Amino acid sequence: MKVSIHEMHMEAKFSMKDGVDITRLTKPMQEALPHIIAVWALVFNKDQDGLTITSAAEGERGDGVHKETSLHYTGNAIDLRTMDIDKKN
Repeated sequence: MKVSIHEMHMEAKFSMKDGVDITRLTKPMQEALPHIIAVWALVFNKDQDGLTITSAAEGERGDGVHKETSLHYTGNAIDLRTMDIDKKN
């Protein structure tokens, strides 16, 4: 899923792996996400796709999706994949 967030007068494009649930992230994590993406965009060229959110608040404690003590279960963690970034950058 392609998503755009407008933050700090720039647009940062990113993707989300199927099944990723950012709606259950805590308010501080939801507020931090655009800033994380904006910093990524500044470092890796804001016009380039390549950042993918691979995990957020999916699953329930004990289901084996994440480690038992994972902050994902409380909506306090995200996983990012950047391997899609063009190697020239």
